[in-house]
Amino acid sequence: MDIIVGVDPDSTAHGIAIYKDGNLTELHTWALPEIIAYLRDSTADNITFSIEDVKANKGIFRSHNKNRAMGEIGRRLGMVQQSQVELERILDFIGIPYKLFKPQRGNWAKCKQQFEKVTKWQGRSNADTRSAAFMGWLAIR
Repeated sequence: MDIIVGVDPDSTAHGIAIYKDGNLTELHTWALPEIIAYLRDSTADNITFSIEDVKANKGIFRSHNKNRAMGEIGRRLGMVQQSQVELERILDFIGIPYKLFKPQRGNWAKCKQQFEKVTKWQGRSNADTRSAAFMGWLAIR
């Protein structure tokens, strides 16, 4: 069985979408220990991760006394980027392949109807899991 794990990195819990033989079967929000547990318990022969490359976001945010919110955006982006780095390190250590996809337009995070139409998903979802499902879909097509 081929498994693609789509990931939308986040600093607290990553959006996760699991495709088995090309079909979306699971959506989760998992912290890094939960991802490790999934890998430990998996019996699949072929797992590939498909990760939204938030490190590709090179935005520069400056904090000024008048606009501290911009500094906060930069700090949060850095935390998400570091979470992606830690996930990649673990996958490298275990020997699990992954593909990186730059953030792009058309992502399903804000378009639940398109997500459901393409994946045939009928359960609950949120922006993070839909974004993860988009990353997995990119790896499949």
